[in-house]
Parts: sequence; structure tokens; C-alpha cells
Amino acid sequence: MMLDPHSPQLEGFFDHPVDCLKVEPLFCQWIKQNIPNWKDCMVVSPDEGGAKRSVMIANSLELEFAMIHNRHKKSLRKKSSVAEPLISRDVGDFSEDLVQVQQPPEELQLTHKMVDKYLKISGDVSGMDCIVVDDMIDSGSTIRLALEVLHSHGSGKVYVFATHGIFSGPCAQILLESPNLEKLVVTNSLPQDNNMTKMGNKMEVVDVSGMVSEFIRRSHYNESVSVLSHYVAEKESNKTRKISSESEVEEDFSHLNIEPPTQRLRKGFRLESVCWD
Repeated sequence: MMLDPHSPQLEGFFDHPVDCLKVEPLFCQWIKQNIPNWKDCMVVSPDEGGAKRSVMIANSLELEFAMIHNRHKKSLRKKSSVAEPLISRDVGDFSEDLVQVQQPPEELQLTHKMVDKYLKISGDVSGMDCIVVDDMIDSGSTIRLALEVLHSHGSGKVYVFATHGIFSGPCAQILLESPNLEKLVVTNSLPQDNNMTKMGNKMEVVDVSGMVSEFIRRSHYNESVSVLSHYVAEKESNKTRKISSESEVEEDFSHLNIEPPTQRLRKGFRLESVCWD
């Protein structure tokens, strides 16, 4: 079992069957429970590679979708092909290397003109809160550039979701400098105690242990695991109408010759626990 791999082609590296679990259902549930105006938000993909992942959440929540076209990465590849070779240094210069590692990566050293030139966005995000979805956050360059683009286009608060929070180098500090970052949500696929200490209330961790343990149980009993990767939204119409007693149920549905809704509840996996209803 792989939890949201960076490349779908990784499934072909193994001779035995491989299942890839998606955390989009957990993110959809967190959005509905913790973002008050989530119906007025827009889902944004930080680059072309994450479009499918973002569209899945946008379709599940019935929200609008936008995508950022990042052409700056290609320009960096051209520069790296003609870069000067690395110069070997003595052991005494090791402290100087550590200082250079803590510097922001080259792709973040951009001016406002370069952001407007290399980064374009498809969709109108002006005045709207945005939900940015990615598979992992390593150096933070992709997310930081996405925050810069959304800020330059007049968006509101930005909620960032990522499955794997690596946060290498000065990533946490770089992201905290963004004024429009409202919340950063990652899973506990990696230990996040140190990162939570650095980022404070800006960071939330979604627990995936229930989904993983349920996958193990269903695999052990040769049951289907596809239900774990699908988000089933609750119908608001079922919440608006409350039935006071069993007699009322029989009275309302007796002429339809069907079973009452209380007897036709669909059993399924609950994301917040490891049990089944």
C-alpha cells in the first residue's frame, strides 16, 4: 500500500498488486468542518502536475477550480545546464556551506516582474478564499510561488493542503513569511512534532491511521479497498427534515410501498474512526 505517491507510475515497480490510497476524502472532511465559508472558496492547483488531485477535491465539494501555470521551473532548468561546476572545499569551510544551505532556493528569489512573467493563473481568484492542494511540501518553493501569485491577483485567505510534509531546510520560515497563508494542513505520514513547534497555530495535522488500519483489515479479509479513496458527501436534505417518531415514519412512507429511511441506511467506512457503521 502506498499513500498518495508522487508519481502514479510507481505502481509498476512491483511484481505484486499495489493499492494507492488517496487522502482527498480526509481533506474534504476537514474543509467542511473547519472552513466556515468553504462553499465560497476556489480550489487551486499550484502547477500542472497537481491538476488531477485538485480537480478531485473540487468535484467532491462542487467548487470552482483554477490552475497556476508555472513556467519558471523550465527557465531554471535551462540555467542549470550552463551552470559552473562545483568547487571542492576543505573541511574548514564546512560551516560556510551550512550557511548557504539555509539561504532561500533560487526559484524563490523572484521579483514581482518575474512572477508576472513566468507565473500565470487560469481562473478569477480576486476576492475569493483559495484552497491549494499538493502531494508534498519539500523545499516550499512551489507553494510559496503559488501564494505569491494568488496574492498578486487579489485573493483572500489561502488554505494549503499537502499529504506529505517534509519541510526541508528553511521551508517553514519561508512559508510563514507569506501574509495570505491562513492554514497549512498536512497528514502524519511523517512525524510533524518539530514542524508544529516551528509553525504554531498555522499548521494542522490530519490523522491517517484510521484509513491505513482499515486498509489492513479489508486486505486481510479480501474486501474491497476502493471505498477508502472516495468521498461521499452527506445530503443536506436528509438533515433538514427530522422525523419525530417511528409512527410518523410508517405514516409518511406507507403509501409509497417502500422501507422507511431508517431501515435503508447505507453502511460504510467512517473517516474519523477505524470502525464500520
